[in-house]
Amino acid sequence: MTAERLRVMRRELFELIRDELRNATPDERLHWLVQRLEIYVRRWLEFCSSPTLPFSSLVNSDLHYIVLAAAEKIDDELARDHRKQSRAPAWHSFARCFRSIDDRAAQQIAVNVSQGFEMAKKELLVN
Repeated sequence: MTAERLRVMRRELFELIRDELRNATPDERLHWLVQRLEIYVRRWLEFCSSPTLPFSSLVNSDLHYIVLAAAEKIDDELARDHRKQSRAPAWHSFARCFRSIDDRAAQQIAVNVSQGFEMAKKELLVN
């Protein structure tokens, strides 16, 4: 993982959040983040299914880094509300799964990411 690329993606996402969600409640911020993360994860999964794209290229893409940055921001939001954080085991499982991906990971990991995100999304948007 290139720390500088992750730092850039994190900064861009945090600036967008600051601009878009200036007056949002914590629940509104979390909902917005989960919606954006869903877009990023679905695109990532689409690229995973491409037979012509090497998995190592995907893992080193800006898309991969923005998913990591969004996951970090969701962690920050959950940390502010211990009640939600303790009721989000599917989220923590998804985040751990995605963070463990590197260019040596098998493409089969995409199945785990897809299933894990769907469970985490339901959990975060209901609680």
